[in-house]
Amino acid sequence: MSLIEVIIFIALFSFVITILFPILFISTQNRYLQQTVAVVEQNGTQIANTAVFQLRHAESILDPPPGQTGAVLALQTGSGATNPTIIGVESGT
Repeated sequence: MSLIEVIIFIALFSFVITILFPILFISTQNRYLQQTVAVVEQNGTQIANTAVFQLRHAESILDPPPGQTGAVLALQTGSGATNPTIIGVESGT
């Protein structure tokens, strides 16, 4: 191999690495983002299902009064261990 061939090889190799490295980095970053979104969606679904289950099995709604809204939902249940069941909303600030 001559010196010119080695220089051409190194130049081509450097060019290919320069192009491929950012592509691999971006694809890895997108994969992590998609995994995070999937986990958040699963957690939201689980929270919603738990709230619906608690609502369906509640004897009555203690708070907020009928016709009003609030950041806290208090439910009366038949079980002493879960009475009252309180579901709250917290701001993300």
